[in-house]
Amino acid sequence: MQSNRIKILIVDDSDIILKVLKEYFKVYNVKITTSINGLDGIKKAIEVKPDLILLDLLMPNFDGLKMLQVVKLLNELKNIPVIVISGNTDKINVLSAIEAGADQVLAKPLKKDLLISAVENSLGKTLTLELNQDDKLNTEMNEELIEQLKKLFIENFHKEKSILNESLIHKDAGPLKHFAHNAKIVGKSIGYRQLQKVNIELENLLHNKDIDWQLIQIKFRQLSAIVKDIENSLVVWER
Repeated sequence: MQSNRIKILIVDDSDIILKVLKEYFKVYNVKITTSINGLDGIKKAIEVKPDLILLDLLMPNFDGLKMLQVVKLLNELKNIPVIVISGNTDKINVLSAIEAGADQVLAKPLKKDLLISAVENSLGKTLTLELNQDDKLNTEMNEELIEQLKKLFIENFHKEKSILNESLIHKDAGPLKHFAHNAKIVGKSIGYRQLQKVNIELENLLHNKDIDWQLIQIKFRQLSAIVKDIENSLVVWER
């Protein structure tokens, strides 16, 4: 069974998204390899020779679109189907991905049944279950996964907080945009609407030509308060 495993490479800079996607494939006879940026993704693709690539578009430095363009130029990789996954599936992004060679473009956060269907469609085969497991997660396991994702988000926030504070001081929109984009997706994934809402607002404000940095500061304080609420909910859940 091991030698017949479908090999899937997932390239995304968010360890939360990587954890969710790995969880989705957990019950299937699939070998998952992960990468956190486009350049490393190309190296992993050459090493692993995956049957399929799941690729995020928005990543710092070497983004998903650049990786896709390189993959489709390399003889050893160009026939591997690529499904683009993105939190920003506007017309321009979708067309750019399709023109670069993507099989499909899916919007984040990904629903498991839609993702599995898309993967099977691109592979032209049905994924088999691992060790005859039922393809389901009960409510308790779902709750446990959500709590793990919350914890991971909190850890990431504290790791990046000094960079975000520096960005506020120096009025550097880049790191804040990237964080808000990922946090918006996390909010929707874990069903935390306040987290999703404040990051949508933050992301929209940061895309304005003339950024209102006072308002950005207010939104960031709101975000910090929401993070504190999530931390408190984790303490209660763990008791």
